[in-house]
Amino acid sequence: MNAFEGHTEACTKDGRSEAYSKVSAGHSTTFATARDTVLTNLQRLAALAGKAEVGVVADLAKEAYLRLRDERLHLAVMGQFKRGKSTLINALLGDNALPTGILPLTSVATEVRFGPAVKATAFFEDGRAEEVPIEELASFVTEKENPRNVKGVRRVELEHPSRFLRDGVVITDTPGLGSVHAHNTLAAYDYLPRADAAVVMTAVDSPLTELELDLVSQVRDYLDRTFFLVNKVDQVNPAEAEEAVDFVRSVLSDRLGVRVTVYPVSAKLALEGRVMGDSGLLEDSHIGRFEADLERVLLHRKGGAALSSAVKRGLRLAGELGYHLDTERAALRTPLEDLDGVVQALIEALERARGQHRDILHVLSGEVNLLIRSLDEAVDAFRDAETRELGDRSVRFLEECRELPVRRIISELERFRSEALVEDFERWREAEEARLNTRLRELAGRFETETAALVRDVQSRVSDAFGVRLPPLAESGGLATESRVWYLIGEISTAFLPELNLLTLSPLLPRSVTLGRVRKDLLRNVAEEVDRNCGRVRYDLLVRLEETARRLRASLRDRFEKSVGAMEKSLRRALADRQEGQVTSEAALARVEDALAEVGMVRRRLEAVAERIAARPAPAPAVPTRP
Repeated sequence: MNAFEGHTEACTKDGRSEAYSKVSAGHSTTFATARDTVLTNLQRLAALAGKAEVGVVADLAKEAYLRLRDERLHLAVMGQFKRGKSTLINALLGDNALPTGILPLTSVATEVRFGPAVKATAFFEDGRAEEVPIEELASFVTEKENPRNVKGVRRVELEHPSRFLRDGVVITDTPGLGSVHAHNTLAAYDYLPRADAAVVMTAVDSPLTELELDLVSQVRDYLDRTFFLVNKVDQVNPAEAEEAVDFVRSVLSDRLGVRVTVYPVSAKLALEGRVMGDSGLLEDSHIGRFEADLERVLLHRKGGAALSSAVKRGLRLAGELGYHLDTERAALRTPLEDLDGVVQALIEALERARGQHRDILHVLSGEVNLLIRSLDEAVDAFRDAETRELGDRSVRFLEECRELPVRRIISELERFRSEALVEDFERWREAEEARLNTRLRELAGRFETETAALVRDVQSRVSDAFGVRLPPLAESGGLATESRVWYLIGEISTAFLPELNLLTLSPLLPRSVTLGRVRKDLLRNVAEEVDRNCGRVRYDLLVRLEETARRLRASLRDRFEKSVGAMEKSLRRALADRQEGQVTSEAALARVEDALAEVGMVRRRLEAVAERIAARPAPAPAVPTRP
């Protein structure tokens, strides 16, 4: 069996692989189908909830839809220059979108993501963004037309309507390793830790140079999501291609200590096959197995987690919507003479629950005030300790510099004080922020549980009356990450100098007197700077703490009211329909039955996706066993 036969699936009657019959028509659709199914059913769930006036379900279903729709799966294509990275990406896109050529080209990373039409935007180091005509893309991303990135391009973003990108895949065409420009190699390495999957490309003409072996060492920690490709197999005969693939596999296995899968491909034939719609060229390119495995890794590494999370949320929300519809259906079936009393009793219970929830929010406000008090205490303790410790360190540093000229001492003290102050404050701020974040998460969990329990109690009362029940639904928040803190570092030189001109007096005063006055002003200045920056840090943390607490209170209030309000609307609507007469109540009952049937269909479709995700084994390009 040669290298190609080892990477093909069982053949169909016409000799083409089962997997490749899918690829030749576009790309494997497993992930796309599952994602589309979940998105469609989340949309449907939101629409059904909106129609039923169950706002909490409608809002959360929309949120789940947007979260899944905007999920991004990042694929970095890496390798030495002239390995065919841009051609491979063009093959995945099915279009000659990226510049390719004879000379080493890519010098600026290009991110390719889905868009309704082909459009390129250049983002510059100075913050500017400029739309670039697609025919001028090379002038921004290639070494030939933008040598050493003299135009200051940080990255280029290319939007493309390719099916491969539709599911949130973002491909990064990294600068080639080992061109004459070292900055290209560094820029390429920067993308590796951020990628959900990586492709390392070599070629049959000169497989695995030292630079590529260095790259292999860099990807050691990412083997579960790294693909090794040997390109340009169309340029040699099958025996030579097999020899090159075996060589690469052997070297990689020895270097990494694991058996790795190596994919022989021809990016050129794959691109030509896609552009011309020639399934024969696609088959000859041997790209099908790679694409299928890549999709599985993306699905399980990140896409699967996103899908699984969205499915779980969708199923919970379908259950909650079903609960509200079941409640309304049960009320519509209850004799009118009994329904009025039941509804009134339940509405009274809802009002009592609202009062109890206001008490819960009041207690939350008290806990937040205690947290603010603990912040003030922490700031005071840090201020005292930092004033003392930084003062002592500064004095010791002064003693180490005392033999230098006085102005040099002042300059060195300014540098030391500034660096130490920022370092100490940043370290303390991070620790204090983590403490506050942990405590806020604890408070969020506690009060969300109490809110959910209160909703559950109301639902239990409804269950006693109508025989329906739903588990509580709760989510937590966290401390906002954006910080507005900045450090005020005063001009230490004037603060340290005596009132009289130092240049005039320093030759006249004993050196010990001059340094004594510097020491005195140093300690005073340290105390002032510590105090000022403690105020800045406290303000930053306090603002974010209060904002997070405000959002938590608003979220708890909103979700409780929407949950309880939806129950109240269902009960009042059922009572009003029954009071309108038999025709109206029967029409209302038919409407609810139809909605319940649709919710059941949504649930079954989401369950089917969940089963497909659970049944699929998690793939790995590298198998962790000794060769």
